[in-house]
Amino acid sequence: MAARSQDAVDEALQDEIAEWLSSAGLSTLRLSDEQWRALILGTGVARELAAHAASLLLHRDSTPPLLKLIPVLPSDWQAEQRNAVNKWFEHLVLQFGWPAAHLSIASLPIATEEASPAAFDQLAQDISSSATPVAALVIVCASNIGQETVDQWAARAMLFTASRPQGRVPGEGAAGMLLTSPDSLSAEMEEFSMLRLETRDQKEAVSLEAMTKKVLDNAALHIADIAMVVADTGIHNKRVLELMQFATVSMPQLDGATDVVRVGAISGCCGDVPFLASLALAHHYACESKGPVLVIGNEDPHHACASLVHAPVSPAPAPRVATADMLDAPA
Repeated sequence: MAARSQDAVDEALQDEIAEWLSSAGLSTLRLSDEQWRALILGTGVARELAAHAASLLLHRDSTPPLLKLIPVLPSDWQAEQRNAVNKWFEHLVLQFGWPAAHLSIASLPIATEEASPAAFDQLAQDISSSATPVAALVIVCASNIGQETVDQWAARAMLFTASRPQGRVPGEGAAGMLLTSPDSLSAEMEEFSMLRLETRDQKEAVSLEAMTKKVLDNAALHIADIAMVVADTGIHNKRVLELMQFATVSMPQLDGATDVVRVGAISGCCGDVPFLASLALAHHYACESKGPVLVIGNEDPHHACASLVHAPVSPAPAPRVATADMLDAPA
């Protein structure tokens, strides 16, 4: 059982990337099949978001914001592989007309290799409090469907099987998010905000209900206002049960079959992709439903979080808020 993406193989694109790597003096770089698949998926996201950033934020009559490009790659990639992919993504953004003087490769503001809730919370703070217009383009990609990965998971009793239904399902995907400060947007653009992520760790017995209440209180909203729920939850029974019980009991206005979306169930295990895709899809659904969308992250056994993506009627009272324009990508 695996969540394999049909978009992860593109021979023409792979040849294009290889040719660019050679022209950039990186012809000796070696990537595994998994890494090529992740890079091809990530390239699709990078191009879509780079085009979107240029159309939204580049204006003839104003100076563009500083765009921080933040690639989040699997932790087992070597430094030279990371550097090469970072340069390739930078090249893609420049192709869409972004001025090189206003583009920089950055990392998440917290020293971590993961796109963790705390890292995004800090990133939102940094953007919203910046004295000058700034934006961040975050790209996450990963592929865990190779035979070597599957064998390692099986040897460590981590692989999903008929006798181990709580194991990991090999998966792959990519997702991206464009975060901007409010003053980067023109007046006619519809504004969506991502409120701070309320989190818990494994030592805390904080329920999803309690975290959600804090998020809603900050937004001056009620749980009956929620139009949809998007979560990174996969197939693990305990996580699925926690999510569905919460949604059923606390939000009877929602249809559990259509209004609660579990990204992890369709993407398999592919690092931080399901979490970021949940945030991105929340923006998509907020646009469609014209109502607040609750984001739940509970797939990680050590951490959980709740966030809210919505169009504020009035300035949000919470100080840790960043306007977010987010796009989903193939899972």
